Parts: sequence; structure tokens; C-alpha cells
Amino acid sequence: MKRALVASTLVLLGATGCGVLFPGQFAAPIGQAPRQEAPVACGFPAGTVLEYAGRSTTAELHVQEVVGDPMSDDPADIYITRDAFDQGELRGRLVCAIFVNDPSFVEITVHPDDGGRVEPPTPQPSTTPPAGGVSRTQAIEAGRAHVEDGHEWRLAVADAGPIGQVIPHVLEDDHYEWAAGLVADRWIWRVHLVRGDEGVDVVVDYVDGSVLGTASYRVN
Repeated sequence: MKRALVASTLVLLGATGCGVLFPGQFAAPIGQAPRQEAPVACGFPAGTVLEYAGRSTTAELHVQEVVGDPMSDDPADIYITRDAFDQGELRGRLVCAIFVNDPSFVEITVHPDDGGRVEPPTPQPSTTPPAGGVSRTQAIEAGRAHVEDGHEWRLAVADAGPIGQVIPHVLEDDHYEWAAGLVADRWIWRVHLVRGDEGVDVVVDYVDGSVLGTASYRVN
């Protein structure tokens, strides 16, 4: 859908002679104002009624296709249809953005509320460890030293990798305040110690061996 919308009912034409709006013109939803038509560049069928026509940004109107797209903050003349149109598997209102800094660039998408938002891909943690770093033995020693009476605890697991793969729940749970700000590809050692029905993960920085935090459990 990005940058050009291939529609079963629409034919998208070039942006030449699009007649962009002047700043402030139709800066609010049209409502009861006389019907205005979008430029030919938007490819809307003749007589298409607009819900909105004005100069803004797609981010400000919350109609950007991808949240975080740098172009969503660029000023554009934006036209939103009142009615929904069939677009292959989607049916929804259409959003046409003609960017002020490059009027030849036209973006036509389905309104996000009608299913036209694309979720950005989730970055995958790196599988390549940083150069250097502490050894497994050093990480275990750091883990035991951090836990009271650490010599009484049995080592269950000591593995290394991106925290988003090794112990992802600490990034998702607000309870672990020490994990705030950590990124999924931060490499760590997870030292899992057990004593009786108690278990604790000691999270050790892979590079410098410092203890980042702990996560405690009850072991069944």
C-alpha cells in the first residue's frame, strides 16, 4: 500500500497539475462546507466526497501508514474520503497525501482505522556475541557473589545471548525496573541458581561482568 495504492476501482495518475492547497485552506474537516474534490493525482473517482481536505502531516492526523515513518512528519496536502472503497483484501476510506516539499510524490493508503496500518518489523536480536567479554566461569562467580549465601545455591543454567532471547520476560514486565532501557540485542549471561524451592536468575552483562539485575521464582 505504501507510496502508491493499486486499486481495483481507482486509476492513479501522475501528479502534474494536482493543484495543491494553500496553507490553511480547508484546515478542518469539511462537514457542511461545499463539496471539494481531491486533485487528479489522488485518483479518486469523480465526485468523491471528502471527509477532510487540508494541509497537515499524516502523523498529526494519525493517518500515517507506518508509525515512526520519517515522512509522516513532513507537511502535505491531505485528502481523506468520506466513503470506503474496495482495495483488494481491504475496504476503507482512502488517504491521499501530496507532500509539500516534493509535490510529484503522492502517497495513497487506506485509513488506519479501516485496516490500513502496517506494523513495522520487529528488530531481531544479533546472534553474534560482542568481542571479548567475560567467561562463563566469571559470570557464574559474579552471579553467586550477588546472591546472599551464593555458595549454598545450585547452578542450574548459565547461558549467554541477547537478553531478548535468553530472558525476554524481564523486558516485558514493568516489575523489573532495572531492565528499563535495555534493548533486546543487549548480550548478557543468565546465571540461574536454585536452592530448595527457590530460583533466581542473575543477569550479568556479557562485556564487563557487572550484574544488571535479578529475577526470582518459586521452583515446583
